[in-house]
Amino acid sequence: STVVLEAVRHGSSQIAGARKIFQVVGSHETDPAMGRISYQSPLGAALMHREKGDTVTIDPPAGGGRGRQEYLILEIR
Repeated sequence: STVVLEAVRHGSSQIAGARKIFQVVGSHETDPAMGRISYQSPLGAALMHREKGDTVTIDPPAGGGRGRQEYLILEIR
């Protein structure tokens, strides 16, 4: 599936309207630079079984990461 997201929050800063497009694929097909993420990744797993209009929240890994990220699902293709 291809998912269009709008960033609502990224770490401690608000990002209004920043859009990202991801294609959720199997683990052997990933290419993060091209927007191809695994369904097993934190974001890919959070997107599973979601619908347009849902908000997904990604928490950083323990001891790192960029802070909590929130995205609004604009479209699923």
